[in-house]
Amino acid sequence: MRAERLRIAAEQLQKSQARVAELKVSLHQARGDGRDAAARAAQLAKRLECVERQLTNERTELHARIAALTDKRARIVADLRDHLAEADRDLNLAREHLMMIDAKLDIVEGAAAVFDARTRALLGVGKVNE
Repeated sequence: MRAERLRIAAEQLQKSQARVAELKVSLHQARGDGRDAAARAAQLAKRLECVERQLTNERTELHARIAALTDKRARIVADLRDHLAEADRDLNLAREHLMMIDAKLDIVEGAAAVFDARTRALLGVGKVNE
């Protein structure tokens, strides 16, 4: 009976030792997995920082481009307004010139009519209906 107990205890000791060995392997793997996970997390953190820097740089560049385009648009609008004002002045000046030419033509037409009437009177040529 004692031998039987001793044999059972020896089997239990072997099983326990095998279990301890398995647990040591599992612990070693878990520690390795933990280190791997920590290294992956550190790599991900570095990549995230790099992406954040890139996004910040791109955002800054976009803001600068927007500001430059806004300034350019303002200059173009100001130039167009200047050109429009100049065109309006030129149009008004052309209208005044046209009115002066029209007045001169009226004077010339009136003078031609008077000259024609005087010439007809001197020549004795008149209209039949008069």
